[in-house]
Amino acid sequence: MKSLKRLLQFVRHNSSNEFIQKFPTSKEPQVPFASPFPFLKPKKRTDESFEHKKARLIYSSRKRGILETDLLLSSFFHKRLDSFGMKELEQYDELLNENDWDIFYWAIGARTVPERIEKMVFWKDLVEHCKNKEKQIVKMPVL
Repeated sequence: MKSLKRLLQFVRHNSSNEFIQKFPTSKEPQVPFASPFPFLKPKKRTDESFEHKKARLIYSSRKRGILETDLLLSSFFHKRLDSFGMKELEQYDELLNENDWDIFYWAIGARTVPERIEKMVFWKDLVEHCKNKEKQIVKMPVL
């Protein structure tokens, strides 16, 4: 049971792309853990039109995997959609290639944001959106 808890902690809190991690326990020697999921590099979409990229990113913002990140990203992207140019869409696409929990923790300020993410044109706006200073009830936008 302890090993399972440690595995869940690793999955939630580790953002590295290493395949082998060790989980020390008091009863057992250190055992290597091999990830069953290989790291797949994102597909480069060089000939994608502006409208197609925008439609894909709307869907990708909503269907992330964890509800918290889905809500933050989809509501932010829905608000800012019309102001995004191709440069912003490409940067947003890069952001969506990151781990869901990492995006969530970075956006709420629970973890240090990597420099490559902080340099994104829209990052500060996303962080402000996550603060919800107006205390509005945020709902998933319609796809």
